Amino acid sequence: MAGGAYQLVTLSKLLSSQTMMTGSKSPRRTCAIILDSCPGDGGVVSTRRAFLSSIRNKLVRIIAGLFISILYYTLAIISHIFGRKTPAQVLKTSLNNPRLLPWVDERTPRLYIYSKKDELVPWQQVEEHAGEAKALGIDVNAEVFTKSPHVAHARADPAKYWAAMGQVWATACKMED
Repeated sequence: MAGGAYQLVTLSKLLSSQTMMTGSKSPRRTCAIILDSCPGDGGVVSTRRAFLSSIRNKLVRIIAGLFISILYYTLAIISHIFGRKTPAQVLKTSLNNPRLLPWVDERTPRLYIYSKKDELVPWQQVEEHAGEAKALGIDVNAEVFTKSPHVAHARADPAKYWAAMGQVWATACKMED
């Protein structure tokens, strides 16, 4: 699952609770949101791949895979029984909040960077989320890589990666003019 995206949502919740307690509103600041290889749907296959990718011992990998599958399906069943969203669903919904951070809104440029060769987060899931964000009126751009693995786009094609970073930042800076 998307570690950085979960951290962003956690920061969002923390800042939101602080804003509610103090009653202060943050002014809009120059900012861009970059979502690198996320969000995915958090399905069992990608969850297993994410957790098992660093385990080399075959027996340990099998045992850990079984444990992860049991935990995954247990949480899915509990979520379904109690009518609650799964963590991946909560993540995707939270990321599409135009006020994700107190100083951003739908005009804040957002860049989705992803690859058609990503084995952890399928490119179709990233494109689906980007489309949902765009439908909400969020300023969305995307940079698709064809050969890079998960979150390795800067290594695979540094010129393309940094050009995309420069473009989204230039767009963010124009918002302040």
